[in-house]
This record gives sequence, structure tokens and C-alpha cells, in this order.
Amino acid sequence: MAIIHKSGTLPGNETWTADNIYWVDGDLTIPSGITLTINPGTIIKIEYASIFGDGTLTAVGTSEDIIHFTSIKDDSEGGDTNGDGPSAGSIGDWRSIEIEAGGSATFDFATLRYSGYQDHGVLFASGYTIPVVGDHVSLTNNRINGILLPGGMLSYEAHSFPYYPAAAYYLAGDLTIPVGASLTVEPGAIIKINYASIFVNGTLTAVGTFEDIIHFISVKDDSEGGDTNGDGPSAGSIGDWRSIEIGAGGSATFDFATLRYSGYQAKASIYNSGGTVLIENSTLSSNLIGLESNIAAETQIHNSKIMNNNDYGVKNNQFGRWLDAIYNWWGHISGPLDDNPSDGLYNPDGIGNPVNEYVDYTPWLVIPPFVELDFFFLPLVIK
Repeated sequence: MAIIHKSGTLPGNETWTADNIYWVDGDLTIPSGITLTINPGTIIKIEYASIFGDGTLTAVGTSEDIIHFTSIKDDSEGGDTNGDGPSAGSIGDWRSIEIEAGGSATFDFATLRYSGYQDHGVLFASGYTIPVVGDHVSLTNNRINGILLPGGMLSYEAHSFPYYPAAAYYLAGDLTIPVGASLTVEPGAIIKINYASIFVNGTLTAVGTFEDIIHFISVKDDSEGGDTNGDGPSAGSIGDWRSIEIGAGGSATFDFATLRYSGYQAKASIYNSGGTVLIENSTLSSNLIGLESNIAAETQIHNSKIMNNNDYGVKNNQFGRWLDAIYNWWGHISGPLDDNPSDGLYNPDGIGNPVNEYVDYTPWLVIPPFVELDFFFLPLVIK
């Protein structure tokens, strides 16, 4: 096979074929209006560089002919391309495939490994243009085995985070959804967050299903989406990320969503500082605080699991106004711990997650909701 060196800016549409090995030895840009098509079985070896997608990148192989994006040092595919003798790739040998705003990228039946130079993710949605990642994509031995989201502010339009079983999302910095913008997290999507917040001044919709739960979790949590941050086997802990904060005029809806391991800088997993929050059929677990609100009348949580949070399951900061938290499971049949009778509700023997004053928790569930046993849903018995 011939070795073809590639770098710079593509001058026109190109198709890369399995007859050659493509050595990307400098940053390569696919400009707007240009398409790079990579045929099944093609091997692309990259040396401390990125591929920037302002145009269209299509890399769709077959089950018999996988496409490989790998290190120039990786002799396991295509042999000793760089002539350095026997060698194997390692994390950080190349940078990333970066999809710019207005660009597009599609991958299936492809492997991508040994990226992460300068701490980049193998797939970097720098313009919040999300690549299409098929079910037959393998992301291994990268610094970040997923879709890296850069933080910053979304543009004033509708955005979507699709669910890809092969690729969780890694949020590296604070993300703001401004007024006039919206973000829909699709059923099953896994959002892993690293010491950051999502600020919602526009609209956030995270509506999953019983079969496809949405997850907002720690980047260290390998139980969903595998080892996204490439640190080897690890589990999350309270304080690994900050919060989803809904600001004045913002709105957030959670249904069949799980939020855990938040609490960095003493924040709740969901903090309503001035907007509207509706939570149904969800799990707030292993956070510093599950739900905290400054606007009680605009906050509701029902038919959800609120448990194992360190300080409070639900905290209401608006004294004298009731926060609607009825019909929830608090981690124990006895309900939440409420040791202050001043608001008229009192449950000092509750072993479940604590609440403060003016949280309306009665009636509560005495078995967890949305539990399936022998293919039948258990009844929602309430106190």
C-alpha cells in the first residue's frame, strides 16, 4: 500500500481508499463546502495533529472492513508506516477530530484510538455541532473516550444532544443556555461533567424513557458509558461536578433522568435560582443536595427517587411558601427526615433523605417508583 502524506487545507472533495495508508503529519482542515469521504477499510495514521471539520467528513466502514484512525506509531494496522522499527501507539499520539460550527461528521464501523495530545477529546464538538456516532464505533485508549463539549455559551437556537451508545458526552467547562436558546437531551444520552455547571437561562429538556434513562453524572463514573476520561477503572463521588442551575426566566424539565455525584462548591444537583423546574420519574442520588430552590411555587418533583444525598434531599429557600415534593421515594419506607415541626409537617422518625421547612412531602411512596419485576410494574403504594 502506498503511504500518502496529508496536512493543510483540502482543495476540493476527496475520497480516501483502502489501497493507501494516509499519514496526517500536520493539522488537516476540511473547509466549508468540501467533503472528505473515507472508504471502508481505510487506515488513517495521525502524528500530533488534528483533523478540523468545517465541511463534511464521512467515515462509514463495514463489519468486514473497519476504518481505523490511529497513531503513526501503531504498527498493528498497516505495519511500520513511519519506519521507526516495532512500535505501538499510546494515549496522546495525536490530538482530535474537531467538528466546527457548520461542519458535520459521521462515523460507523470505525475505531479511533491513541488521541488526546494537549488533553483533547478524540471527538471534539467545538462548535456544539454533534457528530453522528454509529453503534459500531470503538473509542479506546484515548485521553477522552467520548464527545468533548467545550463549555461556553450555546448559540441562540435549538440544540440537541443525541444518544450514542458508543460515545458519552464529556462537559469540560461551564455551559450556558442563554435566553432564546434551547437544549434537548435525547433519551439515553449520558452527560459526564467535570467540576462544572450547566446554567439554564433558556430551555433545557431532558426527557428520557423507562428503557432509556438520561444520565447527568461524574466524568469519573464508569458505570454508565464506560471509561470516558481514560483514567482506568473509577467511580464517582459527591462533589465531582457542580450543578444544573436554572436562572431567572429559564425552564428545565427532567423525566426519567438520573443526576448523581454533584455538589462541588456546595451546590445542589438541580438548583432553581429563579426559573421553572419540573421533575418526574427521576433519580437524585449521591449528591450533596438533591434539589434546592429559591422559587418554591415554580418547582415540582413527583414520582422520583430522592436518596443518599449528603445534606438534603430537597431544600426550600423560600420560607413560608410550599415546595411540591409529594409522591416521592425518599430512600426508606418511613419517608424523609423532618425534625422541625414549625411549618406543620413533622416526621422525626423518617430515615430517608432530610428536608427542611416548607417542603410538602406527604403523601410519600413506600416503595421506589418505576421498578419492574417479572415484567410487571410494581404498584405505587403511598403513605
